[in-house]
Amino acid sequence: RKPVELQQRYDENPWQAGLTRGGGEKVYQRSHVRHVYRANQQAETLQTQYQLLLQQRDELNAKLSSADDRDQKNQASLTNLQCALEQFQMNKERDIELATVNIRKDLERARSREEQLRGDLKVLQQQLNDAKNGLLAAARISDQLEISQVTVASLKTELAKRDEKYAALEHRLQETEASQADKVEKMLVKNLVIGYVVAPNASDKQQIMKLISTVLTMDQAECIKVGLNRSQGGGGSGWFNSILGHASGPEGSGGNYNKESLTEAFVKFLEKESAPRATDSSSLLNIVAPVVGSQHVAQATTPVSSTTTTTTTGAPASSGGNVATEIKPILLPEAMLQQTTFQPARSSSSILKDILSA
Repeated sequence: RKPVELQQRYDENPWQAGLTRGGGEKVYQRSHVRHVYRANQQAETLQTQYQLLLQQRDELNAKLSSADDRDQKNQASLTNLQCALEQFQMNKERDIELATVNIRKDLERARSREEQLRGDLKVLQQQLNDAKNGLLAAARISDQLEISQVTVASLKTELAKRDEKYAALEHRLQETEASQADKVEKMLVKNLVIGYVVAPNASDKQQIMKLISTVLTMDQAECIKVGLNRSQGGGGSGWFNSILGHASGPEGSGGNYNKESLTEAFVKFLEKESAPRATDSSSLLNIVAPVVGSQHVAQATTPVSSTTTTTTTGAPASSGGNVATEIKPILLPEAMLQQTTFQPARSSSSILKDILSA
């Protein structure tokens, strides 16, 4: 600095320098050398300092560059971190949304499952109540079954007793049928004979004779003897007709009489009178009695009453043959209505129907 200052002084006061040039030139030179030396030293020092400063500047620039590099790297890292953080946040938000949706779905499924379980619980409760009611009903049914078993046992005992009674009655029935198979009902024959006697004409007598022969199971020779094989309009020639044929008037006396009505009424009368009475033995006999159908004669199945049943038959006319005689009813005796009849192997009704259908 001093040389610079001296130079500045010299430049500023050139006249002073001229004054002192002569006397103090040496001094000046010496001082100038000293000042130059010092200035050189200072310049070298300054140069050294300058170099040091440059070196420091370079170092600082290098440090600054490295710091800038680090800063840029840090900025890049920060940017990357921010991007990663944002991506992470987005992923987390997405995951949270998905987890929320899944949780809501799970919650809905849990609620649905809860409702279903509640419904199943109600159904099971109802089934439990039904099972309890079923057990109670089963208990009642068991009691009723025990009572029914006792009742069935008593009924079986009673049935066994009744079977024994039935077997005994059936045995009696078989014995009765075996003993009475070949017998003929006396009252039926008596009514047939009475009907034959009071018959108004030979045609009715012929039909009654057929009934008698069938009831008595006459063979061919016996039928010839009673005159059943002759023509119906030729008059009676058998010994039975000779005995009973004169009890009535001439054949033409009942010309106006309805033969068909007489026959049907007489058959109905015989069917009714030959029916079994309402007694124990007759009811048992009716169980096994055969029923023979007929296509020509209607069945008469009215029950037997205690009143007297009548049929109308013709009485002999007067000798003139033009005036119809009074129709006399055939009265049944009271003893016949009270009589217990048996049922033969072949009923009288079936016999009459077979004869009329022949």
